[in-house]
Amino acid sequence: MKKAFPLILLCMAVGGCNPDTGGQGDTPSSGDANVTVQTPVGAGPSVAALPLQLGYYVRSDLSCEQATGDDLYLLTSKGRGSSREFCTFQLITPDRESTLEVVEVCEDLASGGKAAPTTVKYKLLGEAAFLAKDDSGWEIEARFCPQESLPEPWRSKEIK
Repeated sequence: MKKAFPLILLCMAVGGCNPDTGGQGDTPSSGDANVTVQTPVGAGPSVAALPLQLGYYVRSDLSCEQATGDDLYLLTSKGRGSSREFCTFQLITPDRESTLEVVEVCEDLASGGKAAPTTVKYKLLGEAAFLAKDDSGWEIEARFCPQESLPEPWRSKEIK
């Protein structure tokens, strides 16, 4: 499966996985209006989503059973959420093999305030783990956790 992963990423990067775009990758295949999929000048083709399994991710130094709200991230097709903020993916561009640059706009869940767009580099560590960091020094290494392995309330929370 590891050998197929770069092929899947390449397929997504060139738009070959989206027959509705004629192979150009100009529009998201999911119809998600919140993700801008365009090719910026000087960059490679954009993709509609991170090629990662959707669901809960926990800091890599913890077991799934030890997770708390501060350690969990929910990856959806629209963005990445935590206990404090939800970051909507605006533009996803492959930077090099297994690394993507993602322009995110984060909203503070308590105040509703939105931050300026930030570019986050996601290094894919397989199909269910990543290292993400931005220029401000924020960094997280996380891996997928099956929902049934998480403590309550996340074990039984409905994911939308």
